[in-house]
Amino acid sequence: MARILREVEAQRLLAAALPDNVPRVLFSEPDDFAYAMEHAPLDARPWKQLLLAGEIDPALARAAGALLRGVHAVTVPDSFRERTVFRQLRVDPFYRRIQETHPDLAPAVAPLIEAMETASLALCHGDFSPKNLLVSPGLTLVDHETCHLGEPAMDVGFFCSHLLLKAVRTPALADGYLGLIREALAGYGDEGVITRALPHLGVCVLARVDGTSPVDYLPGAWQKDAARAVGRIILGGRAATWCDALGCTLAELAGRTC
Repeated sequence: MARILREVEAQRLLAAALPDNVPRVLFSEPDDFAYAMEHAPLDARPWKQLLLAGEIDPALARAAGALLRGVHAVTVPDSFRERTVFRQLRVDPFYRRIQETHPDLAPAVAPLIEAMETASLALCHGDFSPKNLLVSPGLTLVDHETCHLGEPAMDVGFFCSHLLLKAVRTPALADGYLGLIREALAGYGDEGVITRALPHLGVCVLARVDGTSPVDYLPGAWQKDAARAVGRIILGGRAATWCDALGCTLAELAGRTC
């Protein structure tokens, strides 16, 4: 019930601030937990679909980074301090699950959870990913139920984990996919948030292999092992910078030790 109410509230705020990227809410019936919104452009396709087809567009990645920065700049009321849905869909199945499956990394995950539970730095989307970005050729952002006032670094790490996992899926295109991460970070532009986002990248990569919601496009055991190794390297502190993390990803995919 709370999810649909947050979805409507967040979408109204985002559509007002980012009208070129977020569909307007047309009407809502809170008592019936229902609402209607504008449809996306008729030619829109999920960016995830294009990425899995091997379509690598650096300009699109830079635009996505800029859009995420725009989301984080939206002013929201105090009601967005409530983050139960985010906790249910992200903190518990991603972060706490990794503490359980990789107990040696639990101390590194703990301060990330603490920040997500207590920080009120910006409007965070909580599900800013290629599947929720529709290309037409501009970007349309959908699915806002996990929006909350929190730690924007989680959004950056979460989003970039999806691009990194595409590199793991198709090593022959790894340079291109990892280049999209560089473009997205350049489009985002806030170095402070980007620096804090690196360990979130590590957790989110691990979570898509060993969490409760693994991705469905890493069919081989070697792919899962490579993703797991990269996530552990990042979260374990052996990749001190984003450049290190991307370099270690390439090394793992080439069968070398980082």
